[in-house]
Amino acid sequence: MKIEYDDALRGYMQKHNKSNILVDIASTDNCDFDVTELYLRFISQKHADRILGSGKGFKAYDAPVGQIIFPQYKLSISDTVRVSLKSFLFIKWLKQDGVKL
Repeated sequence: MKIEYDDALRGYMQKHNKSNILVDIASTDNCDFDVTELYLRFISQKHADRILGSGKGFKAYDAPVGQIIFPQYKLSISDTVRVSLKSFLFIKWLKQDGVKL
């Protein structure tokens, strides 16, 4: 699997000393219909070590900056995963292409 980060994400991670991205599942169970989707967030190296050492099946892959960590869920992961940094006003978020539930 090949992991690609856009230039904005690389620059942001280096400037703000971020080294790991966690891919996780967000699910609602308190409404009339169930919504489940992927979300990405930055985590510290200490948190990454704790997650990987927990024995819960998380897998880490080397990325252009640090690592990207995937959960044990059955995900459809393409050969190339692209992660980019998006922003609106002062709000920044991570967007991915190549991973589906």
